[in-house]
Amino acid sequence: MGCELRLKALTRWGNLEFFNREHLAYVEGYIASPNRHVRYEGKGPRNNTIFSRLPRWAKLAGHRSEILAAIKRL
Repeated sequence: MGCELRLKALTRWGNLEFFNREHLAYVEGYIASPNRHVRYEGKGPRNNTIFSRLPRWAKLAGHRSEILAAIKRL
């Protein structure tokens, strides 16, 4: 829609932007989880989940602690 999002977690790999607190909590739970299994059970495009649209660097376990620290600062 052309509007800039206010909730931004800044990291050295890039920025994560969130629509609202609920979206932030949802992504935070995914990043904090050691078992990140999101099953695709639909007939539409495979990238229709929040997690499939996260950048690859955000999904790497080695970046977990820094990303969670950036989220906590919000």
